[in-house]
Amino acid sequence: MGYEAERTERSFRKLIQNKPPGVAEMTSRIGASLGDMLEANGVASVFLDGRVTRALRSDIRVDYAKGTHEAYRAALDLFGAAAADCGRGERCRKG
Repeated sequence: MGYEAERTERSFRKLIQNKPPGVAEMTSRIGASLGDMLEANGVASVFLDGRVTRALRSDIRVDYAKGTHEAYRAALDLFGAAAADCGRGERCRKG
């Protein structure tokens, strides 16, 4: 399933209705207008590769060559064998 702009916008509108203090959007496929929508409603946000920073908006950039390995190691430390299975592309198990 690919990125669906209309569905994502509906989700953001529902999210704003819940009045969260902040959100982290961890996909680089979200349009800047959705960040504007959050900001206009007083919701702080962090975007993956967002390229825009302001009072209520931050940006995270991942060094994929290094960052994915560190994330995998952290998950392995926290979740043990279940994380190792997910890291090998096997179906992830809960618990």
